[in-house]
Amino acid sequence: MALAAAGLLLLPALAAGLATPDSQPFGRADDRLALAVRALTPPGTVIVSWWDDGYFLRYRADRPVFFDGGSQTTEDCFAAAWGLAADNAEAAADWMLFFAANGPGEIGRLAPRFGSRQATADWLIRLFSSPPEARATLLATLPGPALDDPAGYFFPSAPACLFLRLELLAKSGFWLAFAAGPEARVPSNPPNHADVVARQGLVVDAATGRLQLPEAALAKGYRFVPTVWNVDALPPLPAHLAGRADPILLYGQHLPIAVIADQSAARSLALRLLLAPDSAPHRFKKIIYDPAVGGAWMIRPGQEGEE
Repeated sequence: MALAAAGLLLLPALAAGLATPDSQPFGRADDRLALAVRALTPPGTVIVSWWDDGYFLRYRADRPVFFDGGSQTTEDCFAAAWGLAADNAEAAADWMLFFAANGPGEIGRLAPRFGSRQATADWLIRLFSSPPEARATLLATLPGPALDDPAGYFFPSAPACLFLRLELLAKSGFWLAFAAGPEARVPSNPPNHADVVARQGLVVDAATGRLQLPEAALAKGYRFVPTVWNVDALPPLPAHLAGRADPILLYGQHLPIAVIADQSAARSLALRLLLAPDSAPHRFKKIIYDPAVGGAWMIRPGQEGEE
């Protein structure tokens, strides 16, 4: 649905820079999510998250984490970011399970087989994005020394969960940039691809085509958005968003916030889980969700995720 902002200038551009709000310290609501992960996941479950949450989750959820703010490298930032940015949920689930089971630095350990870290990343993306028959061929032709159990190595069943906080969306400049590759050059202050604002003041009237932007969006300089998306009515699946003009305003009646995003953020697995948890892909089983904070999902191995 494309709606004009009532009483406002029709400016089709994104607000400059898509400003990132300051990170907030962990509070009681965050603690509630972490304690739920601790109570509702098996011991040893590896938590996949962005680095900001690593230390907090290691101690409050009492679970190992993929990485944290003191251990990140460009390679591991790529490993964490690619699944968040992916629009293929099946591939993202297998990707996350692989890195959760094998730990940081695994791309570097595999690189001698393929000649470079980037070639390794490309092969892994191809593997996890392929149908079963093509996966079998790729595993059978894996370069280098033979593995005892290549299927078990690349498709492990060790427990892992994904932990996301809403503020991750306001840091999309970083994880979408890191998702480009294991040797990506990411600037110190990359432009964001999503703005998170309070929903107060938002009016959407489909019957008349009237749109009043949230007060916080107006304060950030937005005057028009060409695409408005109610995630309660239709989840932000890539097929649904194809061809929609940027920026996209996404909102839901269950959400206290609205998000103004470009296609790269709007199509991402991270945004879909955070804004439309009821349409979560079947490989991601909800542990806990708070629309004002975020949530956690068990990542199910493929054979367990089949419906």
